[in-house]
Amino acid sequence: MDGCPPLEDIAAFLDGRLSAKERERMTEHLARCESCYEIFAGAVHFQEDSSAEDIKRRDVIPFPLTGRAPRRISRWAALAASFLLVAALGFMIWEYSRALPEITVAGLAEPLQGQPRVIEQRYQPEVERGDKEAESIFSKAPPFLVGVYLVDLQLSAKAGDVKTTQDILYVFQGELDQILSMQNQAKSFKKEADQMTSDAALQRFVSALPRRESDFQSWFAEDPSFAFGLWTEAGRLSALTRSPGFFERRANRRFLSGIQREISSWNDERYAPILEDLHKIEALWGEHRPEDYQALAGHFRSIIDRVEEIQEQDQHDSDLSEP
Repeated sequence: MDGCPPLEDIAAFLDGRLSAKERERMTEHLARCESCYEIFAGAVHFQEDSSAEDIKRRDVIPFPLTGRAPRRISRWAALAASFLLVAALGFMIWEYSRALPEITVAGLAEPLQGQPRVIEQRYQPEVERGDKEAESIFSKAPPFLVGVYLVDLQLSAKAGDVKTTQDILYVFQGELDQILSMQNQAKSFKKEADQMTSDAALQRFVSALPRRESDFQSWFAEDPSFAFGLWTEAGRLSALTRSPGFFERRANRRFLSGIQREISSWNDERYAPILEDLHKIEALWGEHRPEDYQALAGHFRSIIDRVEEIQEQDQHDSDLSEP
């Protein structure tokens, strides 16, 4: 939140204690800063939720007083109310900064649509795994890889690329098939892949995409690894195409901070290299030189490759443990 006003100033703005010039500056800032506006809006709701009886109680004087005492009590009451508001704002910003922002397929993919050669740059594992069908059943991937391929699927389908969409559908359904609760959905997408042989089939698929994307957001709402996959592939493609929009969205920057805390809480040393890549992405965030985009693309790619390695190791260990 570099360049944002302190919470005390937002509280003063809400209480009407800023000068005309300060109010103008604050209004301009709230109009362009999503984070501060959400904090301000939350504070407004906080005040509205205070009952009229509570407000009256601040200035209630239980016995007669003379002279200037009532005014002094009123000033102290106002000061206490300001402290309370600042504390409430502090709690809200703490909660706001820790929560992972909502990451959607459409919101991430839309800025990339129409970018030259973006479909050719979709994620593909460096190690060849045989034919298409074998590839679809090899990797025991988590929701993370479902998120990665869902971004690629959205872009290829919206670009009208029938063959690439079919190829991604086969890989995508194979990843779904490795998740116990997603096997029925995997069969549905396998059927879609088999039928993806014409422009008409592609258009039917595209028309159903918003509903299906909404379903995936609901199914994986409690699993941050799915959103992490969406975010990582969109970031990788944005870096490859040198598209600054991804790196200018405050929600994407907040997600970077939040996912680092999330991964750290897993206490799995295998994810330490992924955290290192995330730290390096954080250091490059906002830089737009060609070499910066190249480095960012490499770090995003490294994250996906490392997740695949972890999942393949998990599968190998599982196979060894079976009787």
